[in-house]
Formats: sequence, C-alpha cells, structure tokens
Amino acid sequence: MRIIIGGAGEVGRGLAEVLLKEGKVVVLIDNNPEAIRESQSLNALVIQGDIKHRKTLEEAGISESNLFIAVTDSDEQNLIACALSRHCIQKHKGGDFEFMAIARVNDPELLLEANDGNLMEWAGIKHVVSTIDDSIKRLQTGLQCTAFEEVLELGNDAYIVELNLTKNAPNLAYSTLDEAIKNIAGLPPVVGLMKEDNTSLIPEGSTTLVPGDRLAFATIGTGSFPRIVRLTGNEEKEFPNNPRVLIFGANILGNRLISNYLENGSRVTIIEEDLELANKLAGTEVGSHRLLDIINGEHRDIDLLKDIDVESHDIALAALDDDHASIAAVLLAQDMGVDRTGLILNDGKLVKVVHRMGITYAVARRKVAIDAILTKIHSYLPGAYNMLESVPDVVGMNVPITEGHKFVGKTLDKCKFPKGCKVVFIQRQVNNNKTMTLSAESNKQLLANDRLVVFMPTDRVSSFEKSMGV
Repeated sequence: MRIIIGGAGEVGRGLAEVLLKEGKVVVLIDNNPEAIRESQSLNALVIQGDIKHRKTLEEAGISESNLFIAVTDSDEQNLIACALSRHCIQKHKGGDFEFMAIARVNDPELLLEANDGNLMEWAGIKHVVSTIDDSIKRLQTGLQCTAFEEVLELGNDAYIVELNLTKNAPNLAYSTLDEAIKNIAGLPPVVGLMKEDNTSLIPEGSTTLVPGDRLAFATIGTGSFPRIVRLTGNEEKEFPNNPRVLIFGANILGNRLISNYLENGSRVTIIEEDLELANKLAGTEVGSHRLLDIINGEHRDIDLLKDIDVESHDIALAALDDDHASIAAVLLAQDMGVDRTGLILNDGKLVKVVHRMGITYAVARRKVAIDAILTKIHSYLPGAYNMLESVPDVVGMNVPITEGHKFVGKTLDKCKFPKGCKVVFIQRQVNNNKTMTLSAESNKQLLANDRLVVFMPTDRVSSFEKSMGV
C-alpha cells in the first residue's frame, strides 16, 4: 500500500520511519528544501512541491493510495490537501472507493467541526489529530501517578503504563509471573519487560520479576492507575480530584491548559510575562472565570512566587515557547515546594533528561502527534509498530477480525496464536458506532468486526501475520 504524507518535518519524518519499517510504500511531500534534505536518508520517495496542488499529489501517486496524512504546521493547508486528495481519488476511481485522510489540526473551532462530524461532510476528512489537545491529555494522565515513566493511550479507554518494580512489592518482586497472577486477583497483563541490562521481552509465566525491572502494564481506564503503583511497590501521594494548578505562559498551549483545568473544577493561577498576552487573556470569557487568577510577571521571580503562595499549588506546568525557559520555571516551582511538575516540550530529546531532573512528567508535542496518528492508522490498517517507549524489542499490532474470519465465534483460549504473542485488549463496536475496550480474558468470545490489540516480540511478527491472514 502507498501512503502519502504531506509535510516532511519532524512529525512527517517520524511517521515515515515507522511505516517504512512495517514494509509500507511511503511518499513524503514538502515545499521546504531543508525538510527535503532532512528526508533524503529515508527509504521513501521524497517530492518537493505544494500539497495543495493537484499536480503534486498526482506526481506522488495519489491514485494508487488509500491513505493520505497531512501534518504541516498549517491547519488550513492540511484541510485543503486532505480534501483535494479525496477528490483526486474520486476522479480516478469514481464513487466507490476506500480512502482515509488524516489531518493534523489545532484550531479549536475546526476541532469542534470534526467532533460534530461536519468536517467529514464538507472536507471528507475522517480523522483529525490535535497536537495540543493530545499533548494536554497525555500530560494530565501522566501526572496522576508520579511513579509512571510513560503513559500511552491506545484509544477507547485503553492504556499502557510503564514503571519500575521495587523491592517493596511482596507479591511481585522475586515471583514468577505465574505466581504473581495466582497471588494477585485481577493483575493487569504485563505486556513488556525491560531488565536493567536493557534486555527487553514479553514475560512468560516462568519469567521471574526482580526489583529494577521496567514493567509495561495494559489496563482499561485511569481508575486502575493507583493500584498498579501500589502493586509495584511505589509510593504515591494521593492526587486531588480538583488540583490547584500553576501554569507558566498564556500562549495558545497555555490557554488550552487553563480552559481544560477550569472545566474540571480546578483553581488555576497563570503567570504571563508579556503584558499584552496577559491583558488579552483577561479580556476573554475564560479570563473572567471565578477560579482563574491572571498575574503579569516573570516566571523566574522568586518574590512573586512567594506572594502567590506557590507551595499551595498541587501542580506546576509550563508550555512556554522556549523549552529551556519551561524547564527552569517548573524546576524553580519544584524547589519551592510544588509536588507535581509537568512540561509540554518541543524537543523530544529533552523528555528523558528532565525526568532525571526530578520533574514528574513531560511530553513532547511532536512525539505525541506521531503516536496519535499511528493509532488512527492502525485502527484502519493492520501493522506492527513499537508502542512501548522503553521496551524496544516488543511491538504491538491492531488486528481486525473480519466477517468470516476463522476466529469469529471462538473464545480466545480456542484461538491458536504463535508462542509469545499476547492479546491484551478486544475493541468492539457497540451502539452508534462507538467503540468500547474489553479485557482479553481467555473465555471472551470474538465477534465479527472486533479488533484485537496484540503484543509480540519483533521476531514473531511474520508468523503472527501469517496465522491471522493479515
């Protein structure tokens, strides 16, 4: 299958790299010569041109493609390119064709259009991904438990969480996985494990779990997070339902953070150095909210932080335009007594660095965008890809159980999967085309149009695809 990506920046190149590893034919389009040069190392067709021009899409082979992804920094350009790509396909194939367009969008009004289904009607775009909203959601999820190294949402309330096993876990530490399952009722599936020597694997029943292991658990909903923390022997302060939040910066991202926390009933303090931005926020509907305090001042001003009683805040967050300024702001708040700190960064390389500094949780906007788009793609197109940040030799796959498949009507324990492949979720369509996530107990019966989320070692992908007829 040919996949065309409009935009060869960090997100476009990251997507291309993953899809190429899956054996897909990938075409990258960009009109920026520097982005084109950066893409030359990839084994993809790279075209310099405008994704809003029909001749560029035709040159990229749009008539042979079932999937177009627009990930430039411009919402308008992405929407136009997706609509145009769909029209190109329609001209070639007539009215009956299978095609998916995915657009990266951040404008709140356009996101409302998408949520209401209007964007599909007037632009033919089935899926949109918001770098800002997805980053905020992942940050808020990760902040709930300070022990988590990584939190990955797979959609429809399905999560993978990664954290370290400690010696204070009596039913897990120094037990085999079989013993742990026997001793712990409802133990969430362990889908990946990385040893301290960086060996990574999917643990089998005989695998012994030892302190220092990084474990990846599959779980449904965030309500199970505290239990997973306790089971692994990590200590966690209770997280308030409506935390008091300090936010540095009233840029677009900061404003969205403010709105999100206010909607959830949290009291929010915003510190903005630019007087014009602070006044602009104060003049909005959000700015007059009774739970919002807007302060014009510097995030490095210790006296100001003392005046606002910084240590009374449960969380300090920064999403400034400069990553290093964001890091400095939350580190100062942390030193002054704020328990949980969070960052939304531009540079993905800084995420692990700031975690080692003691910052509770950080996300990289572009990495979040790549993960979100891959989740959308693999809800439509089967393929194995590396979901787990710190378990590199384990991949996940989203597999459809189509009408007439040999597994339809069978319970999971009657389905023969290659050794080492672990089914962790069943995603099933229910009323109004909504999807719900089910745990993958052995007695669960599979229905037509179910999708399985399966983890496996990288060397088992070929045999698994063969067994599933993918």
